[in-house]
Amino acid sequence: MTTNSTRTMTEPWAIQARRRYSLWLLFECNVRSDEAFVDLTDLTDFECWVWQADATADGTPLFTAEADEVWSADHFAYEALVGEIPEHHTLVHTCDTGRMCVNPRHMRLVNRGA
Repeated sequence: MTTNSTRTMTEPWAIQARRRYSLWLLFECNVRSDEAFVDLTDLTDFECWVWQADATADGTPLFTAEADEVWSADHFAYEALVGEIPEHHTLVHTCDTGRMCVNPRHMRLVNRGA
């Protein structure tokens, strides 16, 4: 059976839906999953996941997880999807969006010394 659908999987709505599902699936497979995180993230950009909620005056994106635990949203995403940030390390963003991007692929660990 064939369909006459004019929509393709390259249209913006389909790309965003695919990305949203991928991000949701990644969090569902993690102990610290929280659908609220996905809802507070703009996934319309092809690469950056831009944080759309609260931030501190210095630009740190804030996310309140389960049990009212407040996280830096970029750290939350990194730890949920990649792993724990080791002691004496910090995250550096490699994209132009900076800290408001919560895509772990745009972050790298840097040793800040003992």
